[in-house]
Amino acid sequence: EKWFNVVNGEINDLCGTVSSKSKNSLVFSGFGARGAEIKEISAIYGGQLQFWLKMGEKVENPDLAICKPAYGGNVHVYYRTNDLESWTQFAVLETWNYDSTAFRYVQLEIPLNARSSSISFKIQQEHFKD
Repeated sequence: EKWFNVVNGEINDLCGTVSSKSKNSLVFSGFGARGAEIKEISAIYGGQLQFWLKMGEKVENPDLAICKPAYGGNVHVYYRTNDLESWTQFAVLETWNYDSTAFRYVQLEIPLNARSSSISFKIQQEHFKD
């Protein structure tokens, strides 16, 4: 498993996947905070955090939609190294930019001060309202 500490989410293909061969989309639902952490990796030489993101598109009748529309709830991206006790935010992905029928590719440069032999990442929708 790549993900842990998943809050209000599960791995499935309910809202689609990037590849027809893949069934490993992380789908969030429910009220309140949503998020997940990525297990520690080595990024001593930097690099990029890369993933695909899609938020529920706006539809005429949201009650009938399998993937509920995203009217708010920006996605915040954090990192934490072994020498830091708290999470440091380094990106905010705004809802309006990802509410579509297609997944959008996200590529975030690992900050210079985050380069470490042991770094974790967290994505979180902090103020989601269904």
